[in-house]
Amino acid sequence: MTHKGNLVTLKGEISKVSAPPVEAPHQVWDFRNLFRISGDGFIKREHQFAETGQVYEYSSKGIYFRHTCGCFKPQPKLVVEPEQPVVHMAFALNNSRTLSIAPAGKTIARLQQHQHNLFLLPSQKIQMEWPQEQEAEFFDIFISSESFFKYLPQSHPLYRSFLQGMAQNKSAQLSSSNLPLTPRLISLLFEILNCQFSGHCKCLFAEAKVVELLALQLDQHGQQATQAKHESLKADDVEKMQQVKDIMLANLHTPITLKDLAHQVGTNEYNLKKHFKEIFGTTVYGYLQKHKMEQSRELLLQGEAKIAAIASQMGYKHATHFTSAFKKHFGFPPNKLKAV
Repeated sequence: MTHKGNLVTLKGEISKVSAPPVEAPHQVWDFRNLFRISGDGFIKREHQFAETGQVYEYSSKGIYFRHTCGCFKPQPKLVVEPEQPVVHMAFALNNSRTLSIAPAGKTIARLQQHQHNLFLLPSQKIQMEWPQEQEAEFFDIFISSESFFKYLPQSHPLYRSFLQGMAQNKSAQLSSSNLPLTPRLISLLFEILNCQFSGHCKCLFAEAKVVELLALQLDQHGQQATQAKHESLKADDVEKMQQVKDIMLANLHTPITLKDLAHQVGTNEYNLKKHFKEIFGTTVYGYLQKHKMEQSRELLLQGEAKIAAIASQMGYKHATHFTSAFKKHFGFPPNKLKAV
């Protein structure tokens, strides 16, 4: 099936291919149909691999969304081969991965756990790899160049940078250093994944959320342009900050001090505050508060839990304190989403 015009040409279905015996075994998934659409404007597919990994695809005109999750074996590769340069929004949740041009192996980018960036991929075979037998979870959103340039004014630096990359068929990226994932970005990604709409409504919903993600990426990059980048941190320090995040999110209902957090991961309060902000772009408690509010919002929208129960789950002794925090964060009280 082929879609004419400025979008990527679609050539075939997803496939699994075994590498030649002389090479290390790989699982290769060839994704060429990035913008495949059906009669009602979208198509979605789910694929199970070796009973331990799953890939979910969603495509509409000009937008392709993919969620990859699981522990894959043998060593996996995702291959994308656009016929025209394409914009790639990459989000790594629980794994590191590498983007490179095949077969030369020239690296385009490396993303560590809890990082994201925005890339222009050239019209070449691009492969994405990550360590095997590690729990992986990441999101990829591809936007046709035709659609992408509708969202940026010609005066924007990224517009000029990507336009030049397209003309030379070279890669380009939003930020020279990857950006930290925020609770809001993660929430938006799962909103797209769990969207219950269908047909044209699903297309409208997905496009709105993708544009919101793009706005957040551009804004975050603008805010951090003059900040110190965390690539100078030792790998051990980065790992400790990931542990701090995991400890906090696993104990939302239990207050925990910076001193306790620092002690649990083997650092001190000064380094904890400094390193956490370098990696996640906000303070320890700032990150925790944003996460609590996003989680609360999702629970309220699901309509099953009462406000008092959500407040308790998020560590608030009094529902009134939760209501005040929610209103301060979103600009409206929680009862606007759900009755008490």
